[in-house]
Amino acid sequence: MKINHKIGIFMDHASALFIKFPIDEAANHTLFSSFTTTSEHDSLEKSEQLTHNREQHQQNEFYQKIGTEIRQYDEVLLFGPTNAELSF
Repeated sequence: MKINHKIGIFMDHASALFIKFPIDEAANHTLFSSFTTTSEHDSLEKSEQLTHNREQHQQNEFYQKIGTEIRQYDEVLLFGPTNAELSF
């Protein structure tokens, strides 16, 4: 009998909470984006283009980490207040 691995991910632009089904609180964890408002403020003092490039790079790393983790599951439910798109 095959075990169907399922996970739900509550995510926004800065964090992703992984909730394994059936509920296993020990396996639940959160990933955070490395781009913070502090780094944004520091970057804005340098240049807007630098800020944009850094944010894009850090957001891409964040989404890549999420993509790597969800590949091990058969079913994934993404939910939360975001319009972000993941590409694999």
